[in-house]
Order: sequence, then C-alpha cells, then structure tokens
Amino acid sequence: MKLKVFGMAASVMLFGCVTVEQFEKMSSSERADFICSRDKTVINLQSSINNSLYGKYAIQQKISNGYETKSNCESVKVQTPRSVSCGTTYGVYTSNTNCNVYNDTQYEQRCTESHVPINVDTEKEKLQQVNNYINSAEKEKSEAYSRCYSHIYKMSPEEVYLYYNQ
Repeated sequence: MKLKVFGMAASVMLFGCVTVEQFEKMSSSERADFICSRDKTVINLQSSINNSLYGKYAIQQKISNGYETKSNCESVKVQTPRSVSCGTTYGVYTSNTNCNVYNDTQYEQRCTESHVPINVDTEKEKLQQVNNYINSAEKEKSEAYSRCYSHIYKMSPEEVYLYYNQ
C-alpha cells in the first residue's frame, strides 16, 4: 500500500493537481497528511525553522572558532580586450593599416576578509534565543498540523477534493 501511495503522490507532484478518484484511493489518514503537509501555515513555519537552523549553525561556528569573519567588498573596474578591428587603405605607392582595440569594461567584486573576535557570552545568549524560537516554532507547526489533520481526517474524499481546490 505504501508503494501505491508513493506512486500516487509522485504523480500528483509531477502534474500538480489531484482528482477526486485519487483522493478516493487514499485512506483518511493519507488524505489528511497530503493536505496538511501542504498547509501554508505548516510550510511557512518549516521554512522559518530551516532559516533559524542555518542561523543556529552560524552562531555555533562563531563560538567554536572564537571569531567571526567579516568581508569588506568593493566594486573594481576591469577592462579586458574585447576585439581588434583593422582596416587598410591603399594608395598608388603606399598602404596604411589602422587598428582599433575595443575594450570591454566590466566590474568585479573584490573582497577582503578579516577575523573579528566575538563575545562568547553574547553569542551564547543569541544561540539560546534561536533555540527557544526553534522549539516554539516546532510546537506551533505541530499544533497547526494537528488542527488541520483532525479537520481533514473527518472529510469524505469529495470534501477533501473541494477543500484542496478552493
């Protein structure tokens, strides 16, 4: 049954829409999971959690290193030869060749990095705040999913289809 549902879920992801018949083939639990895992609140909270996990990792790296890396970047004008165009004019007894070089002007970002000492206590406080937020957001996401699940679980396949397409 899991393989059948996986195949159905894969076809839904590929084509983006679900028919009543596909919802009829799913159990109440599968329908609820399908809908609630795509709930905007659940998705937004998960995205926020992921961003916070990245921030948590960055803070942990600073604490581990004892410093943070600061970048100072500036835009620098760079000219590179683009093309050369030559033309020759002929006279009765002379010829004259003139060439022009056309430069292509580009700008590059040039950065220098420096290590700046951190205040470990301040970073530990930030880490605690991020951990508190992640725990709170995980709880909120779980509650949003549960509310959705209990609501959708009771619906018929036709009701779930209408809910999904609203």
